[in-house]
Amino acid sequence: MTKEIDIPIPHDVRSLLNMLEEAGHTCWVVGGYVRDALMGLTPHDLDIATSAPCDEVKRLCEAQGKRVYETGITHGTVTVNTGKRLVEVTTYRADSAYSDGRHPDAITFLDSIEQDLDRRDFTMNAIAYNPRAGIFDPHQGIQDIHNHIIRTVGNPNMRFREDALRIMRALRFASQLGFTIEDGTAAAIQTHAKRLNMVAYERIEDEFSRLLLGDYACDIIVSWIDVIGVFIPEARAMKGFDQKTKYHIYDVLEHSAHVVAHAPKKRIVRYAAFFHDIGKPRVFTQDEDGIGHFYGHAPAGAEMTRKVLARLRLKKTDATRIVALVAMHQDMIAATPASVRRALHRIQGDVELFRDLLDLKRADAFGHAPQFQDRADQADEVEQVLNAVLEEDAAFCVQNLKVDGHDIINYGIPAGPAVG
Repeated sequence: MTKEIDIPIPHDVRSLLNMLEEAGHTCWVVGGYVRDALMGLTPHDLDIATSAPCDEVKRLCEAQGKRVYETGITHGTVTVNTGKRLVEVTTYRADSAYSDGRHPDAITFLDSIEQDLDRRDFTMNAIAYNPRAGIFDPHQGIQDIHNHIIRTVGNPNMRFREDALRIMRALRFASQLGFTIEDGTAAAIQTHAKRLNMVAYERIEDEFSRLLLGDYACDIIVSWIDVIGVFIPEARAMKGFDQKTKYHIYDVLEHSAHVVAHAPKKRIVRYAAFFHDIGKPRVFTQDEDGIGHFYGHAPAGAEMTRKVLARLRLKKTDATRIVALVAMHQDMIAATPASVRRALHRIQGDVELFRDLLDLKRADAFGHAPQFQDRADQADEVEQVLNAVLEEDAAFCVQNLKVDGHDIINYGIPAGPAVG
């Protein structure tokens, strides 16, 4: 343990720690809060591990007027409302075998923080902090953070056999932090990637969404497409697919990954960026001059995307918007009021979707060969026209009209189908 590092802990959480210690228990702040603080990032969710059983935590907190929610009693977890935030408090524990590759068959509650840290996924997440005792880092997580390394706690094969979702967490952290996955950990990911089939799609999608939003998503998509291909097998065909056109210097996968990187950090747009050219391998043709063509790849890709997103259990409203962006990303929209109005009419006046489409078009342009990236300027020009058209407060579909059926009837049209 070392007291050389001081991590700021909010006053309400310090009070919670003091309460547990005064009752004779040990307690530590653990997990992402400690990791992010050590990296100089703004920490968010704050979790506490303690020797106190969860019913004791509940009794002590309620005696002080704090509300406690039994959010994970079987795993030794309660959530405490400190008055300023929600804090998860979990009893030290060890996990038994994971027969389903996701959840421990049984849990043993302990009084040792060291054993509790032994069960965690990566060394950077197995660091504990107590304001009095300082840092406890039994797996050299601070050194791995300093070296920008993602490494499992203990045997990587065992960690991924226990819980295959840790594979996606490794890729997600690499995308967010720009860390390198340690060789042994990387080899184990490749070995156990197919175990992702044992994980609920909702959990995979949550991690994949975060991966797409990372600053280093481009590198991770290209380097780990074989793992992503376990749950999106349709994406594998993009890998190494030569586009055979002067417009591209990347294969379909590399191009798509660069488009993701150039897209704004908006979940809908980055999803669309990943999928926008997924239909290309399916429709590819080559002319007598050896030039590649992808006629109809947008609608083909939209249909493929629709099926993938349904499988990943995305919310229907989000999936619909992503599919629409993939379908429209090739649409020609001139920087004229008439063209912009027609485009708005096609999407029922959805201005936010229109702006998302322009963001996708800009990102797509930056994924082309340098001499063709000026297409991004065209999207800028269209957006300027869009802003001017919106200032006119025009209606682009029936829903935008400031009249309804009652107004039509008042003008003398009889009630009935004609009103519609």
